[in-house]
Amino acid sequence: MENFSLIFIVLNVYCVLELVIAKPQQRSFDVRWPNGSAVSIHFPNQKESGCILDRVLDNLICMKNWPHYNIIGKWKYYPEHIKYVSVRCHDQSFLAEHQHNCYCKHSNITTSQHPGKHRDDFNFCQLHTISYNVFYQLSNVQVVDLGSNLLKEIPVGLFKNQKSLSYLDLSNNPLRDMPLGLFCNLSKLQIILLQHLSLEIFPWSAFSCVDDTILNVKMIDLSMSHISQIADQSFRNIPNLEFLNLTSNLLHDLPPTPFHGATSLKYLDLSENFISRISQDFCDGLHKLEKLFLRGNSFQYMDFAVFAKCDHIHHLDISKNLLEHLQLSSSPHFAMKNLNLSDNDLEQIPAFFFNQSYTELEYLDISDNDIRFIENGAFTGLNNLVFLDLSWNLIEVLSDLVFEDLDNLVHLDLGNNMIAAIEPATLGNLTALQELHLNYNHISTIGNIGLDNLENLLLLRLDNNHITNIPEALFGNLTSLNVLNLSRNHLEFIQNTTFHAELVVLDLSFNMLKELPVGKGLKTLLLRRNHITWIPLHVFDAMTQLEVLDLSFNRITTLDTKSFDELVNIQLLDLRQNEIHTILKSEDFDMPPLFHKLDLSHNNVTNISDIGVCGFLHSVINLDLSYNPIETIYNVFDGGMSRTTIKNFVCQYCQLVHVADTSFEHVPSLTMVDLSNNKLSHFQPFFSSADFNLLYNPVVCTCDMKWLKEKLVVVNNIPVHTSHYIIRNCFTYPKLGLMKIADVPSVHFLCQIPNCTNLCKCYTREIDLIPETVICSRNLTSIPTDLPMSSKEIYLDGNDLEHSAFQAKPKVEFSSLEEIYLNSSKFQGLADDFFSNMLSLKKINLSDNSIINLASNTFHKLGFLEELYLDNNGIRTIPAGLLEGLVNLKLLSLQNNKLHFLLPETISELSVMVGFRWIILSNNPWICNCQNIDLIDWVKGHRSRVFDRRHVRCGEIDIMSFDRSKLQCSNDSHQLSAIVGILASCFLVLIALISICIYSNRKNIIALGYSRMKIENFHCFKNVVIRNDYLYDMVIIFDENDSKCRWWVTRNLIPRLTKRNWKFRIYIPNCENNTPDMLIHEIRDNIRHSQCTLFLLTKNFIYSHICTKSFKYAKYDSRHFGHLILIIAWGELTRGLLESDARTFLLLGNYLKIRERFVIDKLICLMPTPLSDITLSESSISDEQNVIHSSYI
Repeated sequence: MENFSLIFIVLNVYCVLELVIAKPQQRSFDVRWPNGSAVSIHFPNQKESGCILDRVLDNLICMKNWPHYNIIGKWKYYPEHIKYVSVRCHDQSFLAEHQHNCYCKHSNITTSQHPGKHRDDFNFCQLHTISYNVFYQLSNVQVVDLGSNLLKEIPVGLFKNQKSLSYLDLSNNPLRDMPLGLFCNLSKLQIILLQHLSLEIFPWSAFSCVDDTILNVKMIDLSMSHISQIADQSFRNIPNLEFLNLTSNLLHDLPPTPFHGATSLKYLDLSENFISRISQDFCDGLHKLEKLFLRGNSFQYMDFAVFAKCDHIHHLDISKNLLEHLQLSSSPHFAMKNLNLSDNDLEQIPAFFFNQSYTELEYLDISDNDIRFIENGAFTGLNNLVFLDLSWNLIEVLSDLVFEDLDNLVHLDLGNNMIAAIEPATLGNLTALQELHLNYNHISTIGNIGLDNLENLLLLRLDNNHITNIPEALFGNLTSLNVLNLSRNHLEFIQNTTFHAELVVLDLSFNMLKELPVGKGLKTLLLRRNHITWIPLHVFDAMTQLEVLDLSFNRITTLDTKSFDELVNIQLLDLRQNEIHTILKSEDFDMPPLFHKLDLSHNNVTNISDIGVCGFLHSVINLDLSYNPIETIYNVFDGGMSRTTIKNFVCQYCQLVHVADTSFEHVPSLTMVDLSNNKLSHFQPFFSSADFNLLYNPVVCTCDMKWLKEKLVVVNNIPVHTSHYIIRNCFTYPKLGLMKIADVPSVHFLCQIPNCTNLCKCYTREIDLIPETVICSRNLTSIPTDLPMSSKEIYLDGNDLEHSAFQAKPKVEFSSLEEIYLNSSKFQGLADDFFSNMLSLKKINLSDNSIINLASNTFHKLGFLEELYLDNNGIRTIPAGLLEGLVNLKLLSLQNNKLHFLLPETISELSVMVGFRWIILSNNPWICNCQNIDLIDWVKGHRSRVFDRRHVRCGEIDIMSFDRSKLQCSNDSHQLSAIVGILASCFLVLIALISICIYSNRKNIIALGYSRMKIENFHCFKNVVIRNDYLYDMVIIFDENDSKCRWWVTRNLIPRLTKRNWKFRIYIPNCENNTPDMLIHEIRDNIRHSQCTLFLLTKNFIYSHICTKSFKYAKYDSRHFGHLILIIAWGELTRGLLESDARTFLLLGNYLKIRERFVIDKLICLMPTPLSDITLSESSISDEQNVIHSSYI
């Protein structure tokens, strides 16, 4: 019967696998149009479509190692069945160890293979070239994807016969040009992806046909392709083009009518270029254009009348430019509905600017500018405006009529300004308003700000202000208000009648409240970081709908479960970071069935059983008790807990020393128990099928932990899988240290033997009660006399045995003793026969004592001794014969003693030891004289055996470098006349070489003279001009994603400029704590308030928006204000890709190279004199005064 069941299961599995394998897999090509719609092209997955057969090059290139016979057969005999070709070699190189990830098979490799062979021999390769007739026979191919390869050119006529081609992807290739007429005759081609190429001009020639054939292309993506020029009439053969993406290129100037001929164009993206102006005829022919993106360019002035000719344009994005003012335009823009002017330099909004031209506007974004005041009438006529964003400006005052006529406004964002007060009439007419953001302002009083008429308001943000009081009837008329954020203010008290019943979410975090507010309809109440000390009874009686309650980071000490009786819908209760030490019990208390999480971490709970008795655990799913002083867990879930729904129990860092095996027995729903980072040294298998995380506990591999090496153990007739216990290491005693449990031999699991000796603990590695390891570390004053004879390791370290060692040898014969530890026991000497009954010793540790002398026969007859530790004592001499007979000695430690020399006899004893490996001699007062010549010669001759040979010294001289000839220990006189003559000749040659070096390195010497010695005449920068608004000496700009460059700046450059003899004030952008838009504004202001800017040009500099923008600002200040630009080139750069001015710097040689010698000294020489050297003495400037804004320092 059992065999029949097994066969039935196998058959079922086989059928399921067969169905899965038989199910045809699909290859999809997805394109998301800029208007939000998506196009997906699906094909059955075909191996031959992942290959290219190049007959000219006799090469088969495949994405995987498929059998060549089948692939070649399909390409040769059934090419009409191939509907798509997708070979992207470079795209998957990061997934493999090798860089070239395609599989290439030549005829000399594949001809000898059998047709049925599953895998063939191959070479790893990349797709570098492609022949002109590769696709000639693929007449039905619809998709060609050759992206992410190394193609440098496309042959003429490559797609000449692909009449059905509709999708082409050549992205991520080093293509610099497209052949003439490449896309001609492709009547069905609609999508062309050409991202990340190396083009310099728009590839108009690929669309130019001899007979002026009109192409049906609808989408072209040329983003990040280094395009710097668009020729006139480039689009005359693609009038059906609807979507064109040219973002992140190098466009500076556009021809008068750059897109003439693209009469169907609806979406045009020119963002992240360097365009500063467009002509009056820009919109000629673009009558269907709907969306235009000019984000992130260099516009300082914009004539909005240009866009009036684009009849259907309704979305215009000019954000992240340099616009300083808005010019009134008389031309109407009736189709315009969305206008984005954010992240510019606008200081004011002129009156009636939008009234004359943008009457149909619905969305207006003017955030992140420098606006301080808005004139009355600025938004007059915008009756259809729904969304208005004025955040991140410098607005201080709002007039009464500033929002007049905005009757349909739904969203108003005034956050992150400097508003201190709002007049009642300012917001009074915004009756349709649903969201109002006033966060991050300077508002202190909200008693009369005009909220009475905002009956439709759903969300109100007043967080991060200076509000101290809330009037009782302030929100009385806000009958629709659902979300109210009053966090991070200075509130101390709130009346219970303040909030309307419709309020759902209330955030009062980071205030100074001492009592809980009341809100009848609240579902979320956030009171984090207040001054609440207790929770009164019945405080939640009116809040029966409450689902989330956050009381974390308060000062609650006592928890009464009766207070939560009415919270029938609570799902999350956060009480972490309080001072709770007492939980008052209630017999009839029970939490609601939807209670998902209870967080009691970081409190003072000591008795976990209180929580179970109180009813908290009957319905909670996640319980966190981490960082509480809980030492033991017994039967917290015992008794009536079978109906609990708890799944996750966490008690990290709880100081646990014991957890009973029955602690989790009655919780069938439990899936995860986290007991990591505690003090558990041992534990038994728990009566639970949950997963237990026991990492980072000091688990000791004792006998009762041996079950961890098994895969399955039976506990109380219940099988327990040890794979559910997450624990990697344990401590093995005495000498193995921390080991992986899987690597610990079974014989190394120690078992303690009870009643072995009176003063020591005995352990055995097998359960035979024969003591092998004895540990006596209890501040003993004498060596115990009842130590077991069977001991293999005896630990007497850390005791007070000052006089015990002089006693007679132990009467017991320790015939099995291999290791004895007497270190750190205050010995002053040893009896000469102390070890005479321990002839099997292999290791003796006498380190860290006060031993001065040793008898010559102390270690006699210890022929098995391998390691001898005598370090950190006061030994003055090693007597002759001390090491005699130690034929197996491998290690001798003598460091940190008072040895002046070693006797020749001792050296001889070391030399005859065949297996000797290490001697440690450092930190002794060795004397290099004729008496110690044998030691000097032995150390040099046996340097591989001297472990610390680089630290063995005679006074201040390294013994390895000591010249023994200086001792003159022989009677032979050494003639020095020849040596003197040679030295004299060398001196003359040296003088000549020094002269040549000084002349050839004069630039380095000048830089060193100024940077290291402050010789002002050597200063390369002569003009010292300090402006009144000067803040920094230098701004440093580099690619924040280049880790090597960032390391060099923080570790090498900054210390040299700020912490030595120079006190330059440096500014480095903080990329971690700022948004990109905020960071650009901050960089621009600081460049203007600094003397110079240093740019570190790396290979990815041009792709960093922050770097390119910063170079524009520095270039502008250099031309108008004399700002100094310094450049350090980092590695090899492609100059053609750089901005024109940066390229000019490199061509003229006005830059430093990172590999130059003394590059930082040369940089200091080129920099202006720091303000600290001009206005203040050096002693009055500290390192902390050097203003350095950077997350890297």
